Amino acid sequence: VYSEKMDVYIDCFNKLQLPVQHSLARYADWVKDFKKGPTGKESLVYGIYGITESYITNCQKEMKQVAALTPLLEPIDGVAVSYIDSAAALGTTINDMEKYYSQ
Repeated sequence: VYSEKMDVYIDCFNKLQLPVQHSLARYADWVKDFKKGPTGKESLVYGIYGITESYITNCQKEMKQVAALTPLLEPIDGVAVSYIDSAAALGTTINDMEKYYSQ
């Protein structure tokens, strides 16, 4: 069970982490103040890269399923569930931004 859990956790982390980093780097390329966001006066707007929706939904499902398996692998199970919840929320925001900027 431990190796099954770790396989899912690592696979999902690998599927989501790099796309999130690329998306944020793309946004930071053209937004001067990352915390304030765009001003509307940018001469170039590159948008942001989206994240494959199926990666998010499949990883949410798979990570929560294996986290519930016994024996528990704490604190890793708890960290994995927190990670996927945060990654899913961030992925939704990134995908909403990608749709907006690609209009």
